[in-house]
Amino acid sequence: MRGYGESEKPVGCRAYRMEYLVEDIREVIETFNSSCVLVGHDWGGAVAWNLAMEYPALVDRLVVLSCPHPGVFVKYVSTHPRQFLKSWFQFFFQLPFLPELVFKSYDYSGLYSVLRGRHMGCKTPEAITDEDYKAYKYFFSKPDPMALTGPLNYLRANIGTDPLMNFNEGTKVTVPCLLIWGELDGALDVGMGEMSHQLAPNMTFRVVEGASHWVQQDQPAVVNNYMREFLQQKY
Repeated sequence: MRGYGESEKPVGCRAYRMEYLVEDIREVIETFNSSCVLVGHDWGGAVAWNLAMEYPALVDRLVVLSCPHPGVFVKYVSTHPRQFLKSWFQFFFQLPFLPELVFKSYDYSGLYSVLRGRHMGCKTPEAITDEDYKAYKYFFSKPDPMALTGPLNYLRANIGTDPLMNFNEGTKVTVPCLLIWGELDGALDVGMGEMSHQLAPNMTFRVVEGASHWVQQDQPAVVNNYMREFLQQKY
């Protein structure tokens, strides 16, 4: 996805708005002249939800990990104080420059906290190995200033915009979908996943016991089994 790893990193916050992220994925799918099973985690999940809403013919089945239906987010945050407090970082990242400085301080302590910290990090020992962590740090610490600003621009460009605020019939996802959530997600309440049923009537919801926001790293075998069962079902 744009802004991450070796992908292109356009300059400017607006380049990371949801409509451009969705079009990136649409173009990839249409290159193969076929529909697909679309899988996404976190912001990848947000893009997957939006693509399934806008281009349902391109998605046979949808699998999302650790991300509610976009229409749920603002409604849930506004009615659940605990989630509002959990979302502090999303509001903090709206600031220019300062989030990058804080994230990089003390040898990228922000990255360590997100991936391996007590609150947000994986719950399974060695779910993120030392080698894994070095690889993440390598990409986020590249000299290109967009190496970190690009990913942060996902939040800056989209929090508070229409794709994340609509909670109505027009935003329903009709394709069969599977939503997987970590029981101990430090960023997003499990209740957001449960509420997503209202905008995804063909949704199967699975909560992985003892898993963090990084549910696929914490419990890969469980996640794979849930996905396999979902893909084998007939609709």
